[in-house]
Amino acid sequence: MTDDLAARMYPSMAGPAEPAGNSTLITDAQATAQPAQTPPQERRQLLDDPDAVERMYANQPIYEVATRSVANRAMDQALMTREDAEAYARGWEQQFRALGLSALQAESMPVIGNPTQEMREMWREDSKKVLQQDFGREGAGRALQDAKTFLAKHPPLQAHLQKTGLVDNPVWVRVLAARAADARKRAKL
Repeated sequence: MTDDLAARMYPSMAGPAEPAGNSTLITDAQATAQPAQTPPQERRQLLDDPDAVERMYANQPIYEVATRSVANRAMDQALMTREDAEAYARGWEQQFRALGLSALQAESMPVIGNPTQEMREMWREDSKKVLQQDFGREGAGRALQDAKTFLAKHPPLQAHLQKTGLVDNPVWVRVLAARAADARKRAKL
């Protein structure tokens, strides 16, 4: 390949001409050709359906990095033993899977709580701003109600978020509101 590049840059260095059928370069017709076909509608629906994604990846270890991150944060921030932290992380893995979070979202979710009252009040204000950004001033109230309704359908998560104070965290509020909006669109809320 380097020889081809050198030959194109310096024609005097070009070796013997290559037979026409052995060229690795694409033709102008190939370069301008359109893809053979677009994905079928069924495939597009499959990609947009969180339940289908869950079915496809149900037994895959997609949360391995996230659970390791949760375990490390539990040991560092909550001073848990390794065994307790790993058990705690496995519990979170189930919640991440139930919510249909991506591995990247799961890894970045706050899972260690117990904020001060002042912090919770700041989080509530930030959560209102986040919902207004995502759903508009008029839709923010409904989004919050939908998020609460959605959270009520996940009792272990609801209990933990309330116990730790993370229920007011704007990251959690945004994720829950987005999941609730998706569930409403699919008539599952």
